[in-house]
Amino acid sequence: MAGRKSLIVSYLFCIPFGWLGLHHFYLGRLGWGLTYLFSLGLLGWGWLCDLIRLPCLVAGINDEIDDLNHGHRRPPQKRLDDAYILVLPFGWLGLHHYYLERVCWGILYTFTFGIFGIGWLVDIIRMPCLVASVNEELRRRYAPRTVAAATTVVITQQQQQPPPPGPVYQYPPPQGYPPQPQPGYPPPQGGYPPPQPGTYPPPQGGYPPPGGGYPPPQGAYPPPPQAGAYPPPSGAYPPPQPQAGYPPAQEAQPPPMYGKEQTSEFHQQSASPSAPPVEKY
Repeated sequence: MAGRKSLIVSYLFCIPFGWLGLHHFYLGRLGWGLTYLFSLGLLGWGWLCDLIRLPCLVAGINDEIDDLNHGHRRPPQKRLDDAYILVLPFGWLGLHHYYLERVCWGILYTFTFGIFGIGWLVDIIRMPCLVASVNEELRRRYAPRTVAAATTVVITQQQQQPPPPGPVYQYPPPQGYPPQPQPGYPPPQGGYPPPQPGTYPPPQGGYPPPGGGYPPPQGAYPPPPQAGAYPPPSGAYPPPQPQAGYPPAQEAQPPPMYGKEQTSEFHQQSASPSAPPVEKY
């Protein structure tokens, strides 16, 4: 857990050695500390500005430390006062664009002297909007990482906390049963006592004999019926009645046989003159 920064200690570093950037090293701003170290406090301009804005600078750093200690990690943000410190004396070199991670614009300003001074003057006016747009882009870029880091910290804290002690319920054994051993404990000395007589009543009808099988049925099976035990029905069965809508069935008659009378009639018709003569081949 990081500790908060002291304003008095910051002034002790800034007043005599601010042109070397020691107060920035104390506040954890390594980039600004190296810049002040190699530029002698931005040629004294940044040192003088830090003497005025140091309370706001320390308060912002402490807010970030508090959020980090509570598991909330802020995305990196650019400060408007830092951008103005860079743009006012050194804007024609494009240092504010390098600070805002606009490298292409910084190179353009370096080789054109701030687009011949016009871009430098325009950036002084539009600097608040420029810093706001860059911070919005940084929030969109680092938002998933920030949420994931905060979720990991919360889960880790929940896992480290022991579960709250709850009441342990021990139900007594039912009457008539021997006490059951608890898991992890040896059985009682001398074994378990036998059940008390009369605790388990025998079943009705007694216990079945050992050896398996089914007991014989009570009584005897009835004998099978004998022949002639059932008398025939009285009278004869009535004939079937004809159904309505159908004529009664007639007895079948045999076909007529050829007799002597039919044979003589056949010969008489053959001998009659009206019959045509039979041609012989």
